[in-house]
Amino acid sequence: MSVIRLAEAVGMDKGQISRALAELVSRKLIAKAVNPRDNREVLVRLSRTGLAAHDAIVAGAQERNRRLLEQLGRDELLVLLAQIDRLTETAAQMLTAEKDLS
Repeated sequence: MSVIRLAEAVGMDKGQISRALAELVSRKLIAKAVNPRDNREVLVRLSRTGLAAHDAIVAGAQERNRRLLEQLGRDELLVLLAQIDRLTETAAQMLTAEKDLS
């Protein structure tokens, strides 16, 4: 992924992303390379260490979610998921409206 696309995806400016990426590179969690198709662009990817950290974080999150959701009955879970979908749609609409203003 390019730095510019990453900045757009997370809603941060390129300078903030560059500083964060420098820290992640120093911790060997990501690797950076010049795009062979456009040497003005920098591409980033997770390193092996970064992939392992990602997998551990995801596994932990999935376990926490499982433990939280096991407290709910089937009907309660369906209501919760419907409300999350509703809030997600509203948030997407708000984001689109904000982008249209700028």
